[in-house]
Amino acid sequence: MGSGIKVKDVMVKRIITMDANKAIAEAAKKMAQNEIGSVIIINDKKEVKGIVTERDLVRRVIAKGIDAKKEKVGKIMTRGIVTVSPDMEIEKAAKLMIKEGVKKLPVIDKKGILIGIISEDDMSKAWPGLIDIAEERGYLKAEM
Repeated sequence: MGSGIKVKDVMVKRIITMDANKAIAEAAKKMAQNEIGSVIIINDKKEVKGIVTERDLVRRVIAKGIDAKKEKVGKIMTRGIVTVSPDMEIEKAAKLMIKEGVKKLPVIDKKGILIGIISEDDMSKAWPGLIDIAEERGYLKAEM
């Protein structure tokens, strides 16, 4: 039995996104300005199309000498990324991260629209509070 804590209880709702036709340099600038490690690439319907991470910038841009001001993020983004539902239990999301070898999971609603993101960091920062929530909801018994 899991904790009963859902992805929606931990996910970050403020997501930095951009269109695949924007310059790679713009993605890097957004990451720096917002002190984040990735940007989610969406279409005009707010459907997730990919992700660009700091790792992508190093391996797919800098290491290959690509001009970040001219090339588009659509060329270097990781496609086919794994997403989760807001109602998925966080334990299942954590196992999915491990299985897929990812550190971030975009959260999409039933219509396929991006509504949040959850990362390893979000889970680890929230863990003490999640234990308290699980105890309050009766999912865990408090030790005496």
